[in-house]
Amino acid sequence: MIEDKKIVIIGGTGALGRTLIKRYYDENKIIVFSRDEHKHVDLMKEYTNIKSHLGDIRDKDRLDRAMEEVD
Repeated sequence: MIEDKKIVIIGGTGALGRTLIKRYYDENKIIVFSRDEHKHVDLMKEYTNIKSHLGDIRDKDRLDRAMEEVD
């Protein structure tokens, strides 16, 4: 079980990402990395204690910034 960690979920606004958020949200700090801004907004309304990073997996600099905070 993953507890008390900072987790980046790449593609967090998609179906698998949302499932992972639902599973790990209560015990961890969740950082979502995805390119869909509209879905980020919807996700943050539902899960108020997540951090959002907007970007594409092909953009190494944006991904590196999101990964700085993980355990």
